[in-house]
This record gives sequence, structure tokens and C-alpha cells, in this order.
Amino acid sequence: IYVNLNRLSGRSAHMILLGIEKSRRALQSYARRVCDAVAGAPNVFDAQTMRAMEDECMELTLLSGFFVYWFERSADRISIVPSSMQRSFVTVIQSTDEQQDFLNISEMNVVAAVSHCPLPMVQEALLLGIPALCLPTTFDQRDAAARILDFGCGRSLHVGEAGQEAVALAIMETILGEQPVDDPDVYLQGIAHAFEARAEPPPGRFFFYGTYHTNAEVAGRHLAAAGGARLAASLVENALLQADRLRSFDEESHVRSRYETAYEGSGLDVFTLFVAIVFLTASSLLLLLRLLHHFFHYALQNLNKKFS
Repeated sequence: IYVNLNRLSGRSAHMILLGIEKSRRALQSYARRVCDAVAGAPNVFDAQTMRAMEDECMELTLLSGFFVYWFERSADRISIVPSSMQRSFVTVIQSTDEQQDFLNISEMNVVAAVSHCPLPMVQEALLLGIPALCLPTTFDQRDAAARILDFGCGRSLHVGEAGQEAVALAIMETILGEQPVDDPDVYLQGIAHAFEARAEPPPGRFFFYGTYHTNAEVAGRHLAAAGGARLAASLVENALLQADRLRSFDEESHVRSRYETAYEGSGLDVFTLFVAIVFLTASSLLLLLRLLHHFFHYALQNLNKKFS
């Protein structure tokens, strides 16, 4: 079981430790009762059904022997894991990258991930088909925990309610997929009676279904099919290219607008100059005509005086 609860106080972390140890003992007891019930099963079951029950007994026995990867924040302080528990705990100092710590143990058979459920860790757990037990402390973690519950990929506990009993039950349910059978002997006798009467065939699973694990695998396949980091990088690149095109278009429009404004301004200046030249030319012609008029008028007066 992967456990990373670096934001919990010492007292809360101690309660989680006790709950984990309690869940181990409860799971071991449950595995023994199931194996005893299978060993004393009625002879009405066929060989295939008996093998299926024996396989579940073996699987439960293996699950009950789980050990814990317990991540702590600093090497400067003494580990809060008691010496009596350290044989079944692997204490690892928390690095600055929680996701990397998770990836370091992803090759092992992790049956549950207990954390505050930050989104990167939840995504990594689901991609690996690992059910999660969330103890969220922030709004984004509560949202991720709600998604875990919605998809049936694990459990969620309020930090203030995470006592020994609640943690032990939540861990067992996260591993088994549901609450364990109260009495395996009675449960198996009921299945035997129904099977003997041919009322119904035996179930595919008998003592635990691993529902959360199955749902986590399904959610992980959906996440993987969504594209992941490759698709995210492609979307970012496309957005940047689109932004560059828009910026180039804006710059081109600005330059075109500036030239059009300059052209319109130069056209206005030419027209003004043309009007001014026409006006000056007309004024000069009028002045020239006036001068010629006065000249001819003076010359006629002189001629009249000579002939008179």
C-alpha cells in the first residue's frame, strides 16, 4: 500500500498508522476464515468452482500480507512509524516531487494508494489501475476525491473522521472492493444450497470482487485513450501557432491601415496643391488681363490726343 500524507499532523498520521495495522490484522483474520470455509465447503460444487474459491483464498492470503510504503517529509526528524511496525513498513523520505516518488514504486504490485489525492497522483494511480483512498485537505483535492467516488475507484475520508476503525474499514473496502462477508461459512452454505437446488449458478467471485480495482483499470484506460501529455503538448503547440497567426494578421492589418491612411493623406495634399495652383494661375491671369486692359486703354487715349 502506497501512503503519502505529508500534510497531516503527527497525531492524525499516528491514527492512520494504527488504522493501517488494524486493517492488516482484520484482512489476515478474514483470509483465514475464508480459507477455512473453502476447506470445509460442501461437496456439491464442481471442480472448476472449487478451484475458483481456492484461488480467492490464496489471493486473500497474499493481500493480507501487504507491506506499506510510508513517505515522510524530512530526514531531520525521527520517523513516526513505531519500531514494532517497521518490519511491515518501508519508510521513504519525501522528495520534492510526489509524482516521481509514486512512479518509483509503480513496477510493484500496489493494491491501494492512500494520499491527500492531488490530481497528478490520482491520475498516476488510475493509469496504473490502482484504487485510491483519499484524505483531502484542500478544495482541489476534495474535487479529485469526489471524482474517485463518482467513478467507483476508491473511498474518501474526512481527515477529522479518520480514526482507527474508519481507516481500517476504508482500507479493507478499497482493497476488497466492498465490505467483507460477515460469515464466510454461512455465506458459502447459502451458495451451496442454491447451487444444489439448481436455483442459480455460482457467482464469478465469492468473497471479494475487487470492484474499485476493476473500475480504476477502466478509468485508467479512458485516461490513456484521452491522449495524455502528448495530446496536451499538441494542443499547446496548436494554440501557440494560432496565436502567432493572429499576431501576424494583426501586424499586417496595422501596416496596411497605416499605408492606407498615408495614401489618403497624400491624396488630400495633392488635391489641395492642385486647387492652390489653379487659384494662383487664375489670379495671375486676371491680373495679367487687368494690366493689358489698362495698357490698351492708356494707348488709345494717347492716340486720340495725337490725332486731335
